[in-house]
Amino acid sequence: MRAFVERSADWLEAANVEGCEKVSRTMRGLARSSVGAVRPAQPADLAVLSFLDRAMDAADGAEWTQTLIPIARNLPWTAAPSAMLSRHMEGRHAFASLIGPGEFIPSDEIRFGAFLVAPETFYPSHWHAAEEIYLILSGTAEWQAGSAEFSDRPAGSCFRHDAWQPHALKTKAAPMLAIWAWLGDIRADRFVMETEAADAPADGADLFSVSPG
Repeated sequence: MRAFVERSADWLEAANVEGCEKVSRTMRGLARSSVGAVRPAQPADLAVLSFLDRAMDAADGAEWTQTLIPIARNLPWTAAPSAMLSRHMEGRHAFASLIGPGEFIPSDEIRFGAFLVAPETFYPSHWHAAEEIYLILSGTAEWQAGSAEFSDRPAGSCFRHDAWQPHALKTKAAPMLAIWAWLGDIRADRFVMETEAADAPADGADLFSVSPG
């Protein structure tokens, strides 16, 4: 797992996106100093993980597969609480946090992990206090930031969301696998999502908020 974290730091640095240099430098330092902190997890029982092999096969031969394939099944995959999701999201996404408060590699500076979304899935608009960086490993998804139109982000794309900037995504026929990082205000309770954005007009969407603000 440490090798995957260090290679991810290299990929983020090479992307030359604002914030990536700070994140990659922090990731390397944490990975090298966390002797004994990185430990395997028990495989999660989540339906969306049935797409994990397909997501990795889509990038067969890509350099990242060499460090991710051996550990992919044992990452600490979890899903957001069902109360905060539209009915179209349940069972169709999973994320694994590797760096952050209380994670395998502890940090109060950044969060880092992996993100898997099933094909033909709409992840509703959401926003959070942390600045966020995404790097797509496989699959092409349409992403929206702020009031902009949805646009394709293919494998290899790296992009950033500002703090509290609304963003959403729609996957296509293939699953999407990505790595992500949070920096700035990384408190997990500073997060808001439209809970019924896939089922109701935008002006009537319910909101789920764990933000004190």
